[in-house]
Amino acid sequence: MSMSSDSIHENFIVKQIDYGDRKPVVRQDRIPTYDGEVCYVYLNGKKYDVINYSVFGVALSSPEPFDPDESTKGAQFFFEDFEIGIFNLRFIRQKQMESGQYYIAFAIIGESIKTQVIDLLRHTSTIIKNYKKMIASEKKVPYTFRCKVYEAKEWLLSLKQEVDDLEKLLDKSDRSQLELIENTVTQVIADHLNQIFTPIFLDTVLGFDVNDQESIRLCVKFFHRRMRSLIYEDPFTSRSYYKPLGYAGDYETMNLIYRNEAAGNSLFAKCLHYYWIKKPAAQAVRNRAEYLAEKIAETFESVPSERTAKFLTVASGPAFEVQRIISEVKKYNLRKAEFHFLDQDLNALKYAQRKMYEISSQEDTNFILEFHNLAIKNIIQDGLYSNSCDLIYTAGLFDYFSDRIAKMAGKCLYKAVKPGGRLIIGNFDNRNPAAWEMRIALDWDLIHRSAEDLHELFGDLGGTIEIENEEEQINLFCVISKPY
Repeated sequence: MSMSSDSIHENFIVKQIDYGDRKPVVRQDRIPTYDGEVCYVYLNGKKYDVINYSVFGVALSSPEPFDPDESTKGAQFFFEDFEIGIFNLRFIRQKQMESGQYYIAFAIIGESIKTQVIDLLRHTSTIIKNYKKMIASEKKVPYTFRCKVYEAKEWLLSLKQEVDDLEKLLDKSDRSQLELIENTVTQVIADHLNQIFTPIFLDTVLGFDVNDQESIRLCVKFFHRRMRSLIYEDPFTSRSYYKPLGYAGDYETMNLIYRNEAAGNSLFAKCLHYYWIKKPAAQAVRNRAEYLAEKIAETFESVPSERTAKFLTVASGPAFEVQRIISEVKKYNLRKAEFHFLDQDLNALKYAQRKMYEISSQEDTNFILEFHNLAIKNIIQDGLYSNSCDLIYTAGLFDYFSDRIAKMAGKCLYKAVKPGGRLIIGNFDNRNPAAWEMRIALDWDLIHRSAEDLHELFGDLGGTIEIENEEEQINLFCVISKPY
């Protein structure tokens, strides 16, 4: 079946372009030179800086006007002191710019400028400049630190090769047997890492000035640049360092700690993952959830049974402690309770909501669960209902606050506690043995505090303060009881 040209084009509008007095031409893009680039032309013994260029032309800068009668043959074109070629030019026009310099345009006669070569040189030059900057910055990294990192890298490379060779020998047809072997190997290697790698690493930070943030920043970059091909391939280390949600310690990082099992795409990755999640600091996080669950249980005991107990968890994350309470709800004899979860990360709230509804759907509870997508700055700015909660707690938040913000946030939260209720503020102790390891290897920077620091921060709120800790004595809890 044939179609007329009208039917083919019936859905298109053909618009005639009015070029006026200009002829329609196809022009090559003019490529500018950038600040810091060395691009020039030698012509008749004079050096001219290049303003821009294309395949068929070049624009030069000169403090003096160009004499059109001068020879324009044999112009040498250089980029970053590399000769691109020798060209014959034809003068086109010139004008004086606001700077006083003259803009002089030439056409290329004969062989055109190979702009692709200049592009490659530009990229190569950028690589070299960045490399020189890197070398210059690495010279500022303490020599002892550099030596220890290289020593650790060599040791890890050797260990990785041996573990990779071992993995090739494993029979992967028997899943249960494979899992048993992998679990055994990861535990042994993780223990080996603790005995060998951790002391090597800790030696690197001896003598560090904790207030020299620039030096620490350079050390973090150096460590990552030299070690990333080795230690950032397991889920925990990778997520902690690269921070896909924009901050350290997001809800999925916490889940990796709570799951407490080896994970990774290779046996070596599983060993590294296991090494991190079995460190005392990670165990302290798991202990923290148990500690908070106990405090929730204590609150049920202190609140009259006929009244609804009200809880608020700030920066709630996966709220593993509440998951545990819901799973053990029978202990609480159908007590009525409201749990309010506040977090700036909507994904964390959605995850916690999904997990809790999965658990509560299998249990008969009188718990009301409310989820609030708010940040602590919203609380500081807008406040909370006064005297509204029996227990307010936060863990894994104040470790990131300066003293000034911590005081402001603590005051707002305490105001919302009912008389007879409690505010619990968690903070990593400044005796955390993994503090430097987290800071350098994971770029995970916490503000560690002592019991005395917490007393000083919150001692003027008006309540009775007790400083408690979990079994590892790495997580401190400032428990502030509000008088009736």
